[in-house]
Amino acid sequence: MKDVQIEISQEVLTLETIEPSDFVYHHFGSINLINGETDQSTEIGTVEFYYANLGEAMNCGVHAYEVFDAKAQSLADIYDAIFDEGGEFRDALSRVTGDISESNVLILSSLEIVPKWRRKELGLLVLQSIMRRFGVGCSLVVLKPFPLQFEGVFGIRSGDIDNPQLRGEIQSATEKLQHYYSRLGFKAVPNSNILALNLDKIQSTIPIKDDWM
Repeated sequence: MKDVQIEISQEVLTLETIEPSDFVYHHFGSINLINGETDQSTEIGTVEFYYANLGEAMNCGVHAYEVFDAKAQSLADIYDAIFDEGGEFRDALSRVTGDISESNVLILSSLEIVPKWRRKELGLLVLQSIMRRFGVGCSLVVLKPFPLQFEGVFGIRSGDIDNPQLRGEIQSATEKLQHYYSRLGFKAVPNSNILALNLDKIQSTIPIKDDWM
């Protein structure tokens, strides 16, 4: 019998002056296949995500933008997509997700499954497990679907691609990812490349199949 486990690591906390980075928690981990007979562990994927504790940041007088800008440029880009100039959730986001009851945000940064184990819904099961475990106190989950097979292409992150054929291939791969994540209820935020999900209104779940191995 085989099982899949997600081994999560996170940053070390230190006692020091309050900084915006104190309110965004960076988690990363490996997705491991465990042989129930031998306990042998084989890494079959990786995952990285952030939890932005905006409620506590607000209590400490730290603006949401400072929190999103404290760790990575990708988080700052997400902030621009989901918040307006006043630091409130954009109307375009609310039209997609409905009312958001909690200010904290869970952000999926990357999720990769090795080719042999793709097409088994493992990515969705991993994301579903992360949302259940780390979504406490959080209503909004966001991600930017990104086809990792194009990771090394110059200009891919900014969208500055001159080759029309390559641009079409990237667009097609991105749309497949959007459809993939939509199975959990993620929806595209208008005028952005971000997908969002309101945990308070989640309806779709991915069952674990007995024969998925």
